Amino acid sequence: MATAARLGFAIPAYRRPDHLDVALASLVPVARALEAPIYIPDDSCDATNAAVVEKWQRAYSKLIHEINPRNLGIDRNIDKAIAGCPAEYVHVMGEDDVILPGFAEEVMRAIQEASPGHIICSYLYLTNDYRILSASPVIPRLPAPVSLRSMLPEHGWTLGFIGAHVFHRERYVHCDRDGFGTYFNHIVRLVTYLSPDEPLGYVSGALVGNRADDESTATWAANRLDVVFGLERAFVSSMSGRYMDREVARTVASCRRRLGYTQSFRLLYWAALMDRTGDDPGFWRSLAKYVSRPRYLALRAIPRLAYGPLRALVPGVRRIKRFARLLRANSIQGQARGGATVGSSIVESASVRPSATVDR
Repeated sequence: MATAARLGFAIPAYRRPDHLDVALASLVPVARALEAPIYIPDDSCDATNAAVVEKWQRAYSKLIHEINPRNLGIDRNIDKAIAGCPAEYVHVMGEDDVILPGFAEEVMRAIQEASPGHIICSYLYLTNDYRILSASPVIPRLPAPVSLRSMLPEHGWTLGFIGAHVFHRERYVHCDRDGFGTYFNHIVRLVTYLSPDEPLGYVSGALVGNRADDESTATWAANRLDVVFGLERAFVSSMSGRYMDREVARTVASCRRRLGYTQSFRLLYWAALMDRTGDDPGFWRSLAKYVSRPRYLALRAIPRLAYGPLRALVPGVRRIKRFARLLRANSIQGQARGGATVGSSIVESASVRPSATVDR
């Protein structure tokens, strides 16, 4: 095997070739400048992404595409992406995420300064059409030294996003514990192999774009409750016995507060979405596992007549709040990192525009 690169990139792909095209448009110029490998384990299990990948392989020869013979699921495909990328450090991004100019330089600086066991990267939220929601980084600037103990109680909720991580591949691979079944295997492994007070590398600039607009963004809608509650399950299982009980409790509380997945209004909205698709029996079975019996019965008692208005109301309120947030962000801050205006589309940037149309 050839000598591993210092930094590599991985995209665990599924069945969204249009988004994969945008992700590669942002990534290939960065990887080419470093001669860094890009590894794509493809969970479509067919040729869904072939045309897009072949287009970018013609532009960059160090792009490795491996179609999985059977569907692994998101957690195991992320695991394969980290383990299979031929590099010492591996940044993983979703197929619908992007990286911004300057990201690789900041990561390489963190590697060269300290060779840390892990690097945390801040990021921006994007709308479904890749527009920047706010110039403020999701992970704020943190006082040095950054460690899991200093970060998890207030900011652990930000680490569910896979693009916030640059993994030390050997340490990840040699961890003897996994978190499969939580949907956050990477969290369980990370908290297991890093000591609580170990100094981490940290990229404070928001140079990764996380497309996280609404319920239509993710590919795991049918398993929504298991995924959103899986993050706190991952933290509890991996932190217990290594962190103080109050640190675990604060981490879970911040997940619930900042991500909002235990709010009754949000749970009812999700029930309304599942009712429309016919998946509501599975939703209610899952909910019974995560909330108290009295609360479960109270939510179930809400008449289904309320579901239609809910499905109309929530998106409308979100559009109004998003518009107000974009106006406020532009008036206060003006410009986001990477030179893109808040509210403008990342894809309109020359550095992140797909180079050609791919026939499908």
